Formats: sequence, structure tokens, C-alpha cells
Amino acid sequence: MSGLAASRLTGGGFGVIFARQSAATARLSSILGSPQIIQVATLKSTYGEKYPYAKPFPYWKKPYNLLANFIDTTIHRLNENTKVILVEGNIGVGKREFAQSLAKEFDLKYFGPTTDTEVFATNAYGYDIRKLDPMLPDNAKSYDLKKFLSDPHPEKGKVGTLLLAWYEMKFYNYAAMLKHVVSTGQGAVVVRSAFSDIVFVDALRRMGYVTAPFVEHYNLIRDNTICELMKPHMVIYLDAPVSVCRERINQRKDPREVGSKILSEKYLQHIADLYTEKFLPKMRQSGDVVEIDWTEKGSAMDMDVIAEELQMYKLEPEDNEDPKFSDWSRLVEDDWRKIRTFVHNEEAQERLFFMPTPWECPELLLSDSDKSIYSRVVEEHPAYYHPKGWAPELGHSTAFKF
Repeated sequence: MSGLAASRLTGGGFGVIFARQSAATARLSSILGSPQIIQVATLKSTYGEKYPYAKPFPYWKKPYNLLANFIDTTIHRLNENTKVILVEGNIGVGKREFAQSLAKEFDLKYFGPTTDTEVFATNAYGYDIRKLDPMLPDNAKSYDLKKFLSDPHPEKGKVGTLLLAWYEMKFYNYAAMLKHVVSTGQGAVVVRSAFSDIVFVDALRRMGYVTAPFVEHYNLIRDNTICELMKPHMVIYLDAPVSVCRERINQRKDPREVGSKILSEKYLQHIADLYTEKFLPKMRQSGDVVEIDWTEKGSAMDMDVIAEELQMYKLEPEDNEDPKFSDWSRLVEDDWRKIRTFVHNEEAQERLFFMPTPWECPELLLSDSDKSIYSRVVEEHPAYYHPKGWAPELGHSTAFKF
């Protein structure tokens, strides 16, 4: 981008070489299969202005109940910017800033990456379970990102519990994003998601930090849940050398990452390889993939150029036999009602994860004594035992409540 000799976009259906002069020459080139440029209004840039979306269904304060199911329709809200775009890339490459800028270019809603707090504060009270660690035996304590990045023995496989928790929360967050999209018609830009989570599981397997039985168990859970989520229209992959990513990790000075031996160049290279070998080819089957050289981060002018390029992508099926974008080419309201019912039903989403832990994964299992202590300390804690607002121990009055 600015100061960069060339930046590439890759996708399908047309080919473009676009040049613009700025303070430093920035050349944005697309390497595609056809020499024709097809201008299709399937994604419209607003360049920071508001898009004229239809009146939304206020999902943030109103349940999508049986009455709304029949009265409130979906198709009339769908428009050229009702698109889901994933921003992917290696650790430290600069996904958040890019995604925020992209969301502004098209007036899409930005959804940031899943955080540790979300993973460990999942109950109705938002109580962080890590606060109870001092009362738990070592094997029953929470194992978060900070502990993993400082673990002197990651090969023991404790990260498996974290990976399962992260995937589940990414699933819920993606479903919440879909709830916004189908309720408002406003598209979304998402930093990582449940779809790319497999990249990190496989990378940790290559590092020897998780076992083959764990990966098999993870894949069983993933295969039985990911199918419930609508696939994105587009994946934008920010590409940069591992050395650049490592330098940017150092520059952001996250105390969890500083000095971490886990974030080695070998681990980062595994992540990069798995993105290009497995994830991106898989996502090309269901939507478009755009790869951008992000060795040097782009400027505001560069983002305008990228926005112009992205508007040329035809984000819809060629015909009824085309598997691309099929999740979004539904023409019957009943189909959209089913989708909206699912993304509004958090209990139905949680039930998908009710699977027993196999004996072949001892790193995920607690001993009977540890399980007994965990049950007493955690499951009987007022924040977990009582529904929200019904815990006398937390000062709630239960008088005249029904």
C-alpha cells in the first residue's frame, strides 16, 4: 500500500489493475481468471456516510417470538450491503484496524475478535469464573490465554480446554452477528470467527501442544455445530511475512505476549501455512476470498482504493447449481424465519455443545475429587446457582417475584 511496490487482491470472475498516485506510489493489482471487468452493485461503498437501511427489527430490546415470527418479514430488509465479511490473518498482522476502516467504508457493523473476558464470564451475571481459582485445585483452575502464553510445559495439553471454550464463544458471537444482520439488513465485518478457529487448533497440533484424540474430539464438536451458521460472503486475508507479524506483536506490548516462547516464529509459520493450505481453499468453495499484501499497512486513501475494488465482486450465485453464497440466496420467508429463530434462541445454540468428554482426552477430564470441589465452589456459587436477579446472597430481594 503506501510506500509498497505492489499489493494484490485475488478472487474470481474478473481482473483489474488499478493505479493511483499518493505521497508514495501505491499500486493495487488483482490477479484473477477473466480479463473482463463486471460492475455489479452487490456491495456499495458509502465512504464513511450512512447507508439507507430499512427500519430494523429491534432485537436488542424485543424478543423474536411467535408473533414477530409471522408479522416481521426479512427479505424486504436485505440489500446490496447485507453482506458478511471476515477479516483474517496471522497474529499481529493488523486485522482490527483494517476491519474497522472497512466497516466505515461500507457502513457495516464491526464485530471485534472474541476476548478472554467473554470466554470466562459467560453466565447471566457476567461473573468472571477466574475469580474463584484460589479456591480450586490446580487441575480445576481456569486456563486462559495469559496462562497458555506463559506455560513452561504447553505440551501437557491444558490448552485444549481453552480451545474448546474459545470455539464455543466464537460460535455464539457469530450467531449474535447473524442476528444483527438478518434483523437490520446491515452487513457486518468480523475479525476472525468460528470458521477460522480450526487454523489454530491444527497449528497447536503441529507444535505438539494438543493430542490427536483432542483434535478428533474438537472436530466432532465443530462438525456438529458449524453447519448451523451461515457462511460469510467474503474472506479478506491480510498477508505479511512472519517476521513482520512478530515485530508488530512486540510493538503492541501486550503483557501476555511479551517474552512468550509460545509465539515463536515456528508457531506463526504454522498458522500462515494452514491459512493458505486449508482454510482459504475451503472458504473459496462457499464465497469469495481476497488476499491483500499487508506487509505495510495501508492509508485512508488505500482503503478507498480497496473499497472500489471490492464493489466489483459479484457476491451472489451464478445460477441455481452454484454452491457459492447459497446460504444467502434464499427467496422464501419461511427459510429466513427458521434462521432468525435459531440465532435468537441462545438455549438452542447451547444444546449443540452438550457432548460428553471422551476418556481418550485425559487432559480435558477432572478427577472425581477435583470435580467434587469444582461443583461445590463454582456450581453452587450464587452467580451460577441462581437466575439473574434471584440471588439473596448478592443482595437481591425475592419477595413478590413470580
